[in-house]
Amino acid sequence: ASTAAQEMPVMSKVEQMQATPARGEPDKLAIEARKTGFDEIYLPFRADQAQREASRCLKCGEHNQDAMAVEKLSEGIRLFAVDQRKLEDLLAAKL
Repeated sequence: ASTAAQEMPVMSKVEQMQATPARGEPDKLAIEARKTGFDEIYLPFRADQAQREASRCLKCGEHNQDAMAVEKLSEGIRLFAVDQRKLEDLLAAKL
């Protein structure tokens, strides 16, 4: 009996990069609005754009070069994020 990991084809870096969707561009402020001010022309990503970009980045394969970064540090990164949220909540309560 084979596992899903054994059946998954191994892709080279080039194949991984070729399979990665192109980077999306954020929406821009209308040209008429750009003519009259110095506001940032790139608008924030909408939720669907941010989700697409986030999934694209995780599929790029670049972080897989060092197994330690993927496997050994992932739990620490998750715990750091939890601690960061706790700290932000504490600071918000004091302000």
